[in-house]
Amino acid sequence: MTLGLTLTAVLVSAGAVAYLMATDPKRRRAFDRPEPVRGRSPWAASLILFLPGIVLGYLGNWSAFTIWFAAITVIGWGMVAVSPRQWTRAGNMLLRVNRAAAERVSMSWARLRAYTRAVSALSKRFEAAEDRVAELERRVAGLEQALAAATSGDSGAINQGTEHTEAALVPREAAE
Repeated sequence: MTLGLTLTAVLVSAGAVAYLMATDPKRRRAFDRPEPVRGRSPWAASLILFLPGIVLGYLGNWSAFTIWFAAITVIGWGMVAVSPRQWTRAGNMLLRVNRAAAERVSMSWARLRAYTRAVSALSKRFEAAEDRVAELERRVAGLEQALAAATSGDSGAINQGTEHTEAALVPREAAE
């Protein structure tokens, strides 16, 4: 639980740092960016930035608080140290990597579906083979009975056995 809580707190605060960084008027002027859209709310973003730390402290999870505090310090420093042009390049590179990964996942998913269909068809063939083996075993049993009756000399059993023998010799498709 501590790991999940810590990661969630770090991600929420990192999002607030990213918002503050992207909408800071002084930073935007320094990098010749257009003015941010009206409605910028630095106080709300600052509250969202520090709220996870307050919650972690209130819960008494001091190890998670320490990790959160250190992570936000390093993440904030790292975000601000990178220029908007570098962020754009990194974002484009991540999009290309993401598209390539999505294509690989899509191909893997298609292969998995093909393998699933093949296994399903194979299992149906095995089921059909089991039925066919059972039918052939019945025919062999009938033939063995006819042979046993023929060697014992029982004519009634021989006639009955020949009926089974003749039925066994008729192809399955013709019998249906």
